[in-house]
Amino acid sequence: MGRSYLQVSNLTAPLAFVLDRAFSLPLGQRLRVDNVAHKVIFFLEGQLEVRIDGRPLGIVRARDGLVVPGSCRQEYLPISAEREARFFALVAGWQGTAGDVDPNEGFAALLVRHFGRSRILPAVVTPEVLRWIELIRREAEIIDESRCFRVSAAVTLLLTEAVRQAGGDGIKPQSDRLSKRAWVVRSAREFVLEHLAEHLTLEKIAWHVGLSAEHLARVFKQETGGTIFTDVLHRRIEQAKMLLISSALSVTEIGARTGFSSATLFCRNFRRVTGETPLAYRRKRDEMSAFGPSQIEGEAR
Repeated sequence: MGRSYLQVSNLTAPLAFVLDRAFSLPLGQRLRVDNVAHKVIFFLEGQLEVRIDGRPLGIVRARDGLVVPGSCRQEYLPISAEREARFFALVAGWQGTAGDVDPNEGFAALLVRHFGRSRILPAVVTPEVLRWIELIRREAEIIDESRCFRVSAAVTLLLTEAVRQAGGDGIKPQSDRLSKRAWVVRSAREFVLEHLAEHLTLEKIAWHVGLSAEHLARVFKQETGGTIFTDVLHRRIEQAKMLLISSALSVTEIGARTGFSSATLFCRNFRRVTGETPLAYRRKRDEMSAFGPSQIEGEAR
C-alpha cells in the first residue's frame, strides 16, 4: 500500500484530484494499481519499470512524467534486484476522453490532445514545473472554502507547463523561447537540482553556465529578484520535505543528502524557512497521510 499526502478532490472540471504519493516496494515484488482516472504522474524520486495493461512502457526516473489513460492496470517493477524500490510522485487527475471532448475547445481538449495516451515524458519536471508543484502543496495546506478553487488553478498551471515542456503539436519547449538571462537562470537552477547534495559555490555554478561569478549573481538578481543562494536554500528545503515524508531516513542523513554540512545547520535552516523542526514536519505529514488503493504482489518478473 502507498501513502497519499495533501490529497485534494472535487477540483474544478475537467480536473478531478491531485495528491502526493509515496511507495516503498520490497525486494522481488511489484506494485499494481487498477486505474480509473486519466492522470499525469510527476516522479520526484525513484526509478522503476512501468507496464500498462501488461505491456512494457519503459523506465521512469526522478524528474520524468508518466501519462496514464483512464481505465487500465499500472504495474511498477524495481530496476534493481538487490534493494527495495522507493518512489515519490505528485499525481494530477482529470475527467474526459476524446469521445466526449470537443478537440478544438477548452482545457479538457488540450489535455486530451497531449495526454490522451500512455507515454513517458522524459525530464519534464523542470524548475518551472517544480515551482507549480510547490504552489499546489502550499495552497493544499490552507484549509478554507476556497481551497479547491486555488488548488485547481495551480494544477491547471502545472499541466499547462507540462504540455509546454513536452513540446507536442508544434508547441516549442520553453527552453527554445527563453531570453539569454532567463536561459542563464534556468541553466543555473538545473545544475543546482542535479548537484543538490554537493557543496555548491557561486563560482562552481557560474562555471557551468559560462559566466563569471559576479555576472551570474547580477543576472540572477535581475531576472528573479532574489539571490542564487536563497534559491539554492529553497530547493534544498523542498527536497528535504520530500525525503522527510517519503523515506525513513534520519534527519542527519536527509541533511547530508540535501547539501547541509551538519544536522544542526539543516535543522536551523529548516525551522527558519518552514517554522517547524524536521521531525515535527514529518509527524504532522504522517498524521495527514492516508493509504491508497493498490496492491503489492510477489515475484516482480
